[in-house]
Amino acid sequence: MKAIWMLVKQMIDIGKSKLPKNAEDGNVIILENGRFCANKEETDDRRKKFRI
Repeated sequence: MKAIWMLVKQMIDIGKSKLPKNAEDGNVIILENGRFCANKEETDDRRKKFRI
């Protein structure tokens, strides 16, 4: 079994109503101009990097 370790800059609880409608499990979520957004580019990069 492989173990994956990641540095989490900051973990916070976000109410579901504040998440973007297109957010899915495993998405990288960023705060941009006071709004939470799914960052597709970063999500894709991390999925490629950490693919088991």
